[in-house]
Amino acid sequence: MRSLAVGDQLLNDGSSVAEVARHFGVAEGTWYRWKATYGGMTGERKKAEGSLVAARAALGTTAAHPRRPLDDRRSVTQALRDAVAIAEDDLEWATTALKGIPAKLRRDEINPGAIRSKPRIERRALQMVTCMLAYNAELDLARKLNAYLGDDYEYRGITRNLLHLDGTVDFSPHAITVHLDRPDPPRLARGLGLLIEEINLRSPRLCGDGRTITYVLKG
Repeated sequence: MRSLAVGDQLLNDGSSVAEVARHFGVAEGTWYRWKATYGGMTGERKKAEGSLVAARAALGTTAAHPRRPLDDRRSVTQALRDAVAIAEDDLEWATTALKGIPAKLRRDEINPGAIRSKPRIERRALQMVTCMLAYNAELDLARKLNAYLGDDYEYRGITRNLLHLDGTVDFSPHAITVHLDRPDPPRLARGLGLLIEEINLRSPRLCGDGRTITYVLKG
């Protein structure tokens, strides 16, 4: 993937993973998945794969020469089979070492002395309803954005990343204006611009506030 080379260059130039992910218009988790799937192989895994390929090739070459003395052929074949088994073990170890850090950690793993708080039932119910509303709002926003992006695989991650987009909010007695920084990828900037136009047509307002909210994409 060419994007991995570009992202690695940005990291070498001092950019953070969050900045690299924002450059491509994806979530940080998507960047790590790209690395693990397409280019995240460490030197140990590359070395293990090379050793396995060489051992299997040597074993096949030996099997293709039956004119060697039987005892000599048996000893060489056994040694090569051992080399293949060792290379397979090394490759399995290297592959396991590439597994990413879990997305979530239990609190007692971070702090063994932590005690879980138990909020009152009405607070827990409010938390649950709030989480459901936030989830549905994010999903609806992501689907509307994907109508312009056409990316069925990454549109949820792209939307989550856009929720952290920088910007400013201007308040006046009659209106609220939200200025959003323009994302780097042109297709993402175009999709976000079209979505903003659609939202502005509905004249959104805050609950209990009569002022109209207008979204503006900078640049």
